[in-house]
Amino acid sequence: MPRSCCVVGCKTGYKSNYSTIKASTFSFPTDENLKKKWINKIPRKDLIVTKNSAICECHFTADQIIRTWTSGVGDKQVCINLKYPKLKEDAIPCIFPGPKYLSNPQTKRKSPRKRDSSLISSKNIEVVEAESKISEHSSSNDIDPEFSEESSVLSTAQKFEKICCDLESITLPDNWKYEIHRGKKPYIIFYTVKFFNNKAGISIEKQIFLDSDMILKCNIYEKNINLQDLCGNSNISSLDDLISIMIILSSKKICSGGPLVQEFENISVECADIVFKNHWIHKKCPFLIDKSSIENKCSFCKNLRRTFRIKKSRLSVGKSTRLLLSPTKKKTI
Repeated sequence: MPRSCCVVGCKTGYKSNYSTIKASTFSFPTDENLKKKWINKIPRKDLIVTKNSAICECHFTADQIIRTWTSGVGDKQVCINLKYPKLKEDAIPCIFPGPKYLSNPQTKRKSPRKRDSSLISSKNIEVVEAESKISEHSSSNDIDPEFSEESSVLSTAQKFEKICCDLESITLPDNWKYEIHRGKKPYIIFYTVKFFNNKAGISIEKQIFLDSDMILKCNIYEKNINLQDLCGNSNISSLDDLISIMIILSSKKICSGGPLVQEFENISVECADIVFKNHWIHKKCPFLIDKSSIENKCSFCKNLRRTFRIKKSRLSVGKSTRLLLSPTKKKTI
């Protein structure tokens, strides 16, 4: 059930208006100074703030609300619509019903020089606003008072729980899903699936594991890969870090490996292992290759078939020409 807005006269969150009025609500900030500013702005004398108190988006200006999450730059920039909007850190409610003097939208006065430059080109204003929005998308909002602090000052357990909480308000990159497992050792699994036309059916393709100690692991099928080589930094402190890794993994395709095991029965080579779906894969295989690559397998796995053919040929030749000599029999003159 949605929370009701504590502003007098506002009907957001009430059962009678739930079907007609749909607006996001925001908890009061945990920062005491900012909370006092909120309370002083709200025209209600008997206001008592609790952990369940909330104000809806109708009492904030549009530029105070963050509705998208952005990561990356240039062609690699990704923008995701938030399932639940967030507030900027310094947002203060300023729009209220009743007399106009109760509402005081925040407007920042420009310096004379900025006002002059704005008259020269309106395009400059658009650029500044766009850049401002991008830089502010990473700001967190006090949706949950328990996790409103910056991630840098949160404990490991709090960071993990904040990620669990943030997952409810964001849409993951395409094809990515997640599951939160609760127990003695909580963890989150992010994964993609692949459909096979053969008996294999559906299988988990890429996996990211994050436990409550903020320890991260990444698997391609059932094989662990080194995230340090892939991302340069495997330290996780927020959901943004995890999404960045998902985006990198999404930009890669999985090496299809070498020949099937049944193609070379009873033959093995030291440089390869058997992996998921009974494929041989080279021990030096990076598992991930760029999607822009024409090839669907790495150079190591590409040469595996030739390696197996050579081994098979040598074994067949050895069987036909092998001589059995007794180690005790001496040559006679």
